Amino acid sequence: LMVTTFTLIIFSFYGSSLTTVQLSALLFFNCITMGSVMGVAQMTVQTAAGPRQLGQAASSVQLSRSVGASLGTAAISTILFTTLAARDPEAAKLFGAILQDPQAALAGLSSARRLAVTEEVTAAFRVAFLTLAGFTTIGSILAWTNPMRRV
Repeated sequence: LMVTTFTLIIFSFYGSSLTTVQLSALLFFNCITMGSVMGVAQMTVQTAAGPRQLGQAASSVQLSRSVGASLGTAAISTILFTTLAARDPEAAKLFGAILQDPQAALAGLSSARRLAVTEEVTAAFRVAFLTLAGFTTIGSILAWTNPMRRV
């Protein structure tokens, strides 16, 4: 999780200047480190539950993953759009149009305004990625303080 935290911090500060190859490499490491957490969590819960409650333990992990994914997505989306709206309400309105058709949405803007909107969107994504890094830091702390952890 600490590698994931590190890649999220890189995304937040340098994401807009990464090449496609650099971005692909970071996403690869992010996927490998984040994906490996699920198997460990599953095994930890199943070991703690014991053989008699194995099915309940497995389903509780799946429920937690589903609820966590939904709440996490909602929280990060809220942070992203709230940050954007607080910094520049007009840019927040324009962001939806940019997602639909970037060329058309930015065509009528002056170059100064286009740059300002780009900077506001970049800042909002920076906050979102830093929040994700906070989530993974909390996960790392919880993993390190797990009494069942063996080194």
